Amino acid sequence: MVEVNEDPLAWLDVVHPQYEEMDTLERVQRWRAVLDEMDSVEQKKKFLPKTEVELEADFQFRLRIAEFLGVTDSAIDRVKAAVFGIPAKIDVKDEDLTAFIEDCDGTKQSLVRFFENQVSAEAQCMGMAFVEVSRASSAGDFANKDQERKAGARRCFVTAHHREDVTNWSVDEDGSIRYVIISRRIYDQPTMQSEGQWFDERRVIEKTTITVYRRKVAKDGARKEEDRYFVYQEARPHGFSRVPIVTVYGDRRGSFNGWCVFPGAVRADIARLNEESWGALDRYRHANQLLVLKSSRDIKEMVLGHIVRLNPSEGEDLEYVSPGGTAFTAREDAIKRLRQEGISQTGTNPAATSDGANSTSGESGIAQRVRFTHTEKRSIEQHATSVEEGIRGVLTLVMDTLQVTEEIGVSFFTTFEQFEVGETMSNYQRAQFWIDADEWHAEMLKQVVSKTLPDLDEAKRQSIYEQIEAQSKKPRVDPSVDPRTHNLGN
Repeated sequence: MVEVNEDPLAWLDVVHPQYEEMDTLERVQRWRAVLDEMDSVEQKKKFLPKTEVELEADFQFRLRIAEFLGVTDSAIDRVKAAVFGIPAKIDVKDEDLTAFIEDCDGTKQSLVRFFENQVSAEAQCMGMAFVEVSRASSAGDFANKDQERKAGARRCFVTAHHREDVTNWSVDEDGSIRYVIISRRIYDQPTMQSEGQWFDERRVIEKTTITVYRRKVAKDGARKEEDRYFVYQEARPHGFSRVPIVTVYGDRRGSFNGWCVFPGAVRADIARLNEESWGALDRYRHANQLLVLKSSRDIKEMVLGHIVRLNPSEGEDLEYVSPGGTAFTAREDAIKRLRQEGISQTGTNPAATSDGANSTSGESGIAQRVRFTHTEKRSIEQHATSVEEGIRGVLTLVMDTLQVTEEIGVSFFTTFEQFEVGETMSNYQRAQFWIDADEWHAEMLKQVVSKTLPDLDEAKRQSIYEQIEAQSKKPRVDPSVDPRTHNLGN
């Protein structure tokens, strides 16, 4: 039974059970704080708790001087640079689809650049990023596509949403989305002369329609009891045959269940922030002497009329002292350990050798490089796949609403493919005379072609592959008489 004072649209504030689990909520908040680089005092306060013996003034001072010096953002940048360093290849022919790929959000930003700038980091660190696809209003009847195009009705746009923006959702048994609710706080000032107002907004996107609700709130989100949700935009068709939301995952663990790519690095960064905050306080105290009151009496016994009366004969005195260096050194050592842990978790290595400048590891250069390669290569390949699937999902939605039917090709090539081509060539040169299998030779040479010419036209690629197949069937020269080989048996 609905109470008289209850908002009939209160269901708009219901969040998905995934967010109601405290460990999940705290984990998401931790990921967000690290992605935002602890940019606010409120974020730092959550992860720099006040100790029981710490004075409030000391705590506030520690909050102000603590700087976030994380490695997660560096790891994200490295993965992003590797995935987007070589331009992605998208093969389409349709005029409207090409226009959308070149300008996907109305700001002349390409679809690939949009994913690089607004989706990549969010997906890597937060585990999920959401891309909403919308279509321009198509009021009126058009005789053909040209008229519709001239009216601007064949335009689609994308908008990125943070993980926490999608507050509720439902998924069918086949994995398709029934609905999503996107929440945000906005400031709306219709005209220069009118007074602005903050709103809590809820966008309810269902399989065929979208409805927008709003509720007045203060800047800090507080609201009066009488302020209720109202329909800001009536339900209207969004122009798609399904919910136009594409989910881009970091580490996918199920439908609408994504995991941070660098969870260990995030924890190490927060631990490092805590240690660094105490280290900063120690450094401040070390550089600025403290005035210490020495007495066996309680401070209340010494103060009379706001005046402190000392008894020198009892050994009471005031003097400036500096803290010992032990705690200071211990905290510096802790920061080094946490920095190394962050490097181990992310594969981000500031120096390739143990004695190099800025090196924080005692490992040999070879050991560091092997660990770095395996850690980062996995992240790069995984993220490239996720981005490719996200772009395909967006293009599929656009093609569906514009009724475009053609095959699309989306491919990303990571810098590791370029780095590995030399190793592939070297391995082939060493083993080619000892493996008498035509298919093996053909496949190895195709890998070399694929890695050295990633943007090769498909027709030319197939032509080269056919030549390789023919070449592989020719007899190979004995290495003992081939002057191009060098002691392959040694």
